[in-house]
Order: sequence, then structure tokens, then C-alpha cells
Amino acid sequence: MYHLNRATPLLAAFTVAGFLVATAAQAAVVNGTFDTLVPSNGTGGGWTSSNVDVNGGWKSTGGNPGTGPFFILNDSGGGTDPTILQVLTGLTSGATYHASGDYRNALNVQSTVGTHAFGVAIDGVFLFEAPGTGNPNWLSFGFDFVPAANSVTLSFAGERNGTDVDFGIDNISVIAAIPEPSTYALMLAGLGFVGFVASRRRKTLAA
Repeated sequence: MYHLNRATPLLAAFTVAGFLVATAAQAAVVNGTFDTLVPSNGTGGGWTSSNVDVNGGWKSTGGNPGTGPFFILNDSGGGTDPTILQVLTGLTSGATYHASGDYRNALNVQSTVGTHAFGVAIDGVFLFEAPGTGNPNWLSFGFDFVPAANSVTLSFAGERNGTDVDFGIDNISVIAAIPEPSTYALMLAGLGFVGFVASRRRKTLAA
């Protein structure tokens, strides 16, 4: 007969937590560091880009760190937003994922305080936006999202809202988010209660 002891709730909590992380499939971005060439206005290297002119596109050096490749969103102020996107598959609907990466002003370095010139979107909804920084230094972005389906479209856009500010991107990543410590505490509390009820039930049956 199986007996629930004091250690069981703790073990079960970590088992459940591990299961949640494992089942929230890792949404690995293909070629997130742009080590493989990505064509301008086409599909390749895991990405599809559009509205990118000859000064933008894939660059073999200048990424983060500077010896690596990256991709520049540039359209020479043609009135359209240069974009690059990738469809992420194998996600777990309802799980939490964390998107992150690096971005910087490239080519046309301007400050656009109050106007978002750069954006990162999930299924067309911008979850991170930033103005032109006025300097060429690399910055980082990060945000959480919960997919409603098993796949989403991750996209990046520059020169937004009528600006002519061009952005480089690098080190793009999307991974399953790890539960916060408070989540583990709730698991422990809940499973501890289950253990208490089971213990009371055994005592009642033995009486």
C-alpha cells in the first residue's frame, strides 16, 4: 500500500513544477544570432524579411558582440516599415514564454523621444516598443507572453510611425518561462494540504 509521508508534498511540488516547465515546449528561435545569412525581401535562414533596402539587411559583422553578424531594418525612409519575422511552432497554448534580444540604432541614428520607432510583436500585437535612442549602443529588450495557440508569429519592425530610424537586431531568443518562487510556494501549500487530508483519511480508516 502507498503511504504519503511528510516529504511527499515537497517532492510532488518540484515534480509538478518540473513538469510544467518541461511541457511548456521550448520555442527555439531558428538562427536567432543570424549566424546564417538572411536574404533581404525574401525567406531564408529561418526568417522572412520585407521592405528592406540595399543598405539594410544581413551584415556579417557589427552584431553583439561586434565580431558577429546581425540584421538591419532599413528602408531609406520609403514610407513603409522594414520588417523581419519568424513563425514559432511547437508552443504550449496557455503557457508563459519569455522573448528577449538586443537592438540598437543603426545607420540613421536619431532620437525620437515620444515616438516609437522600433517594435517587437507577437501575432501583430506590439509587446515591446522603443523610440530612437540617438546613439549606436546595443540595448536589450524582454517581455513575457502567453500564446493562445501552438504557434505564433514573432516580428520586428523599424522606421515605425513615420520615423526614419533604422534598427539592428541580434541574439533573439524565446524560451519557456520558469515559474516564480511564489508559484512554487502555492504548489507546496496546495500539495501540503493534500498530504494533510490523506493523512487524516488514513487515521480515520485505521480507527
